[in-house]
Amino acid sequence: MKTQNAENKQIICYWFVARTRRNQELSVQKRIESFGIENFVPTRSEVRVYGKRKRMVQKVLIPNVVFMHTGKEQAYSLINDEGLNISFVIDKSTRKTLVVPEKQMHDFMRVCTAGTAETVQLSTETFAKGDTVQIVEGDFCGVEGELIRHKGKSHVLIHIHGVVALTVQIDKKFLKKLNA
Repeated sequence: MKTQNAENKQIICYWFVARTRRNQELSVQKRIESFGIENFVPTRSEVRVYGKRKRMVQKVLIPNVVFMHTGKEQAYSLINDEGLNISFVIDKSTRKTLVVPEKQMHDFMRVCTAGTAETVQLSTETFAKGDTVQIVEGDFCGVEGELIRHKGKSHVLIHIHGVVALTVQIDKKFLKKLNA
């Protein structure tokens, strides 16, 4: 995705994975938002009981991680010029800053923000463990991942290499095999 700055230069934006200090994800997210940078911290609403009071709080699903969508120069400027206390995840195979592909990040965000997953039902379609599949119906239509078996049920694995993997229990009739 490209954006334009005040000088009419096109900036190519990437999804970066930033590590934060413990319990600092939401405050780092607010600071990143103050610079107008799109970002994502996977959270779930949860009811906590404090004495006799109940309170709705946001629970961070992936500790110490904030995803941000920005240009490389601006990303490093947050650390060097703005003093933001983050570090970027390095891809171990290339030894460069890890960049999450746009489609993979959008699929990941969609699954993280969904309330519930579909239930499993048997299908005559033949799928093998490890097949690359796309969900073609339901709440997660368009999401791509790897088919795995967990506790005897089919799940679609969405994986961000070196950071996190999550699975969605899904009915095989909602899947389409993709050519690898």
